[in-house]
Amino acid sequence: MMMLDEQIRAFGTYLFRWRSWTFILPLAVMLLFGQDYDYPVRGQMGGTLFSLGCLLVAVVGVVVRVMTIGYIANGTSGRNTTSQKASTINTTGLYSIMRNPLYLGNYLIFLGMTLLWQSWEVLAINTVLFAAQYMAIILTEEHFMLQRFGQTYRDYTRRVPCFFPRLWLWRKPDRPLNWRMILRRENDSLFTLVLAFMFIALVRQYNLNGRIEPETWWIITGSTAAAVWLVLKILKRCTSLLKVLHPISTTQTPVWPASGVLTEAVN
Repeated sequence: MMMLDEQIRAFGTYLFRWRSWTFILPLAVMLLFGQDYDYPVRGQMGGTLFSLGCLLVAVVGVVVRVMTIGYIANGTSGRNTTSQKASTINTTGLYSIMRNPLYLGNYLIFLGMTLLWQSWEVLAINTVLFAAQYMAIILTEEHFMLQRFGQTYRDYTRRVPCFFPRLWLWRKPDRPLNWRMILRRENDSLFTLVLAFMFIALVRQYNLNGRIEPETWWIITGSTAAAVWLVLKILKRCTSLLKVLHPISTTQTPVWPASGVLTEAVN
């Protein structure tokens, strides 16, 4: 019989391996409460502004992810699903104010999509599901990091919070922004975000009106996102333009991948 922390870490390992598919349960919750809307605003203009606000929340999450991935060191933020990997430790940039900036970005994206559903029940349930999933994953990752880096990692956790940032701890990134890394790694995430917003908006419209009439700006946004995604896919597979070049750190400060940089639940 495993101890409780071992059971939680085993569950976290399972979630880590299947994190690309954990969106299915929140999606099921959204569809379950598809008829129970509680509008925070009224009228077409108010609804449009609210949808744009939800999109803005998700875009902020994307920016957090971009600013995290764009400054990562070589050997971190892998998309591996079989085991934990870490070769260095990031302590600058967003990793200087929180240990899991990717997960914060994921939640903001998740929050924007959930708010768009305009159901407070969905928001509450999916937030609990998100917290349960990432608590297990973070516990698993931090156990791995403690074993690998020992007291160095423990000191870092005592100084930097897990999830909620402390802005006064900010340290400038020790390497230039790597746009190749961003375009190579985040093209799927951005396209998925646009598709998710379109799907939610269309399902919500169908449930309310009994028909689907996509707005022009959704069609333009979706078409543009699809075109950009296709171009980046071609460049990634057929050329070396997006080949990642890892710049040498501009300081001698040790760098390393805090928990959140190891995995990405929004792929």
